[in-house]
Amino acid sequence: LINREKMKMRNDEYPEWKMKIILRYLPDFSCETRWEKSVNEFIHYAELFKKQFGHIKIKESDSIDSFDLGHRLYTIKNMYKNGHLSEGDVKKIRELGICLENKFQKYFNDNLELAKQAVLEGVIIHSKNKVYKKRNLYNWIRNSVKKKYQNDSLLNEEIKIIEKLIRKPLEDFYTDFRTTEYKKKFSLCIQAVNEGVVLTESNRMYKGFNLVNWIKNHKKQFSDDERKIINQVMPPCPQNIPVKIIDIKNHICKEYVSISEAGRALHSEFNAVDSDNKGKKAINNRLIGKIKNPIYKERYKFEYAENKVS
Repeated sequence: LINREKMKMRNDEYPEWKMKIILRYLPDFSCETRWEKSVNEFIHYAELFKKQFGHIKIKESDSIDSFDLGHRLYTIKNMYKNGHLSEGDVKKIRELGICLENKFQKYFNDNLELAKQAVLEGVIIHSKNKVYKKRNLYNWIRNSVKKKYQNDSLLNEEIKIIEKLIRKPLEDFYTDFRTTEYKKKFSLCIQAVNEGVVLTESNRMYKGFNLVNWIKNHKKQFSDDERKIINQVMPPCPQNIPVKIIDIKNHICKEYVSISEAGRALHSEFNAVDSDNKGKKAINNRLIGKIKNPIYKERYKFEYAENKVS
């Protein structure tokens, strides 16, 4: 019965005379749902917080008058995310200066609005016209939009707006960008080789670009000819280059995928050293020229293999 009466109050089905009686004699009788009460409490304490501290940047640990304001804001944001906040509540909370979206979504929504304006003005965004109203929409499409596109979380309406902005399908945009970026970075690798630049973990940058990261991310895409250029600008780590152990006495030649593997073999297969570590050290010191005598124990010779072991 009580719930039915509360429902009537929420739906404005109570006549004015009846509301006056309830408000006078039953002031604590509320028709608010649990969620409505939660939101109204939050708005009340958020207003107190803003008045007391002069801002509305609420952290999760913030509280006021023993009310866990930060935790309640987290709940409110989840309610908003799941569509459980009314338009009126959303408006009240935003009027306080509180952003209910996460930072990524707010950034996305703000840029989408700019994209709509740009489309209406006939603006086309491309590699030579990246910025609109001081916002780099080209990089936004390259990064934030791409994440949503790859996760199939872009709405059809959003796709239409962005494709009008760039005047091509998004799939074509990302394909063109990958091709252009690949050619640009590989061209920089060629320039670096011509200038005698060698890239390492401690020397990653060339002309403002982190080519070491780019090379690592594309290592499976290089053709044989491209690989020759890459190996010049960023020589493979010696530890990962195939190595031959030549047993001169017994006319045996074996190939191993790395110095570590060869060092292990020098210990366990050839019994020439007391441990894997000593085997690795003996091979490495001769390959890098630290020890000038190329023959180890008058019997073993070490060389880099011409081709990797498959």
